[in-house]
Amino acid sequence: MNKHHSKKQPVIETRISADVVDIDPVAVSHFFAGRALKVASSNPITSVLYQDANPSLALQRDEYERCFALPMLKLAPSSSVLDVGCGIGRWAESVLPVTTDYVGVDLTEELIEAARASWANDGGVFHAMPADEISLESLQRDRGFDRMIVAGLLIYMNDSVVLKVLNALAAVATKQCRIWLREPMATEQRLTLRGFWSEELSQNYSAVYRTHDEITELIGATLLKSGFVITADEVLYPDTLNNRADTRQRYMVLESL
Repeated sequence: MNKHHSKKQPVIETRISADVVDIDPVAVSHFFAGRALKVASSNPITSVLYQDANPSLALQRDEYERCFALPMLKLAPSSSVLDVGCGIGRWAESVLPVTTDYVGVDLTEELIEAARASWANDGGVFHAMPADEISLESLQRDRGFDRMIVAGLLIYMNDSVVLKVLNALAAVATKQCRIWLREPMATEQRLTLRGFWSEELSQNYSAVYRTHDEITELIGATLLKSGFVITADEVLYPDTLNNRADTRQRYMVLESL
């Protein structure tokens, strides 16, 4: 009798604690293409803030963050704003009434199309491109930005790409620039989700939740070296708007002086 020997398939870890491992950028791109399908729903903000099972939480977080961040950005009619990872352009609603020099960048063409449909007639300019390719040339501009918004973006990038993105932002910043950076951070140790099936989102999800120290180190190697300083650094949401035990949304304000 022939004996058939089958090799045991390796177990692929989808939730990895502490270790530094890479996520697949193609998988991330596919995830956001799937999120773009949510834009046509009755709660389009869930396409970029998730909480599909609890859309009211996404709306509360959106309102809270924008109300909290805008005074810190100190927008003026002369401000030039770069929104990196703009998604459907949720910040445009608050920025464009103050200044029409608003540029949104996102990797996902479908999300950019939704942003253009909503805000291009109000002066918003949108580009579909990877964040590490940002430059004055790629954005077809002859002047830099004095305000930047980077909200929930870095978790979808490997460390090497984060460094490129932050250096790219430093290169398009004016001498007196203010950055709002909001990022979900691991409360105890680095957490990587790599093709993790999310029941809530009904999608495979990949992201890197870095600790506060890790984020600070990445910023120190890039923006701080280029002349920025951190002027605010705190937890963003109150406990009532947080529904995760191992991560917290934190914000930083960085200023070039």
